[in-house]
Amino acid sequence: IEDSTFEGCRTLESVIIPQGVKYLGEYAFLNSGLKRVVLPAGLEEISYGAFKDCYNLVEINLPSSIIDIKGGSFYGTKYLDSIKEDEYGCKYKENILLEYTGKSAEKIEIKAGTRLIAGSAFNNAESIKEVYIPKSVEHIGRYTFTKCYNLEKVEFEEGSKLETIESYAFSSCNSLKSISLPINLKSVSQFAFWWCGFETIRIPENVEYLDLWAIADCLYLKRIELPKSLEGKYYWISDRPKPEIAFY
Repeated sequence: IEDSTFEGCRTLESVIIPQGVKYLGEYAFLNSGLKRVVLPAGLEEISYGAFKDCYNLVEINLPSSIIDIKGGSFYGTKYLDSIKEDEYGCKYKENILLEYTGKSAEKIEIKAGTRLIAGSAFNNAESIKEVYIPKSVEHIGRYTFTKCYNLEKVEFEEGSKLETIESYAFSSCNSLKSISLPINLKSVSQFAFWWCGFETIRIPENVEYLDLWAIADCLYLKRIELPKSLEGKYYWISDRPKPEIAFY
């Protein structure tokens, strides 16, 4: 279902999306009259603002097949408003962390069993200094920790299942002096670590895709360690001073 397909359909109250649909485009149902939505097994992505400002939306399922929910997907809905936040200010549904509402927490412990952190969940949460991510998390969405200017520590539980870090996930985390990425990580998208504060970063050996702009404008960056499998696939293209690039 492409971008803005049902945008502004104020009399549309119920939708059953058929099997085979894998993607809901940006603003697909923006500002519509939806109250109830049935999503199909096999759906993989809900793009930015897909159900934004569907104020009357109270019922929707989130299939286990979903691997990415972009930011703002449920902003301005009764559905999101009705979800109770935990002690850290996080809202969860179907093992997905959808939103962070806290304003002053310095340390966040994401709930064990969480599979997916939705895009923009912690965007601009300047109070956060530490985040603990349990081993169950497989996907960190786009803009998830963008502009967490005071974020100093990201801890992944041993045995982490994390496979993907989306675009801008940790961008502008300029207090982040180091990060130890989990061994099962497979994909790191563009600007995932834009404007971070670390001097070195080691890319795990199982990473299959590292965008050429994944690590950019990190002013203190001196060394990138990469698996030999990325030799010839990754090279420095920024006009910033080139750090040492070591393949192991």
